[in-house]
Amino acid sequence: MNTRLRVTLLASIFAALVINVAARMPGQNAETIRITQGPILEDIAADSAVVAWSTNVQGSTKITYGTDPRNLTQMAEAPWGANGRTHRAKLTNLQPNTTYYFRVETGQARGMNGEEVETRRVLSFTTTPPGAAPLHYQRPR
Repeated sequence: MNTRLRVTLLASIFAALVINVAARMPGQNAETIRITQGPILEDIAADSAVVAWSTNVQGSTKITYGTDPRNLTQMAEAPWGANGRTHRAKLTNLQPNTTYYFRVETGQARGMNGEEVETRRVLSFTTTPPGAAPLHYQRPR
């Protein structure tokens, strides 16, 4: 076998091995990022709310929210939680007895090449009236 053919054959084998190893790396090409649980409102008070959800891969935590479902201009973020798969953020300075609309988003997912996931539709909840007891573990509307 001549030298040129050997080099071409070796290069082809090496390229096939690299592609095969890259395809088997955790979090790469195996699945897309998705929300696996939630979101859920862990606590709702007159002036705050805590929103939580889980994803199948590690990622960032971001909530956009506001009182107009077409204009979610406020934002809450949190550092990566338990292995980056459990997401929890607190919305503060809310008005009592007011309906808020929100979307959760997880991005910067490890091994997902910039892929992100967010809730398919805008969700909502209503803060409690002044002096009312906080609500716990409520599903958003």
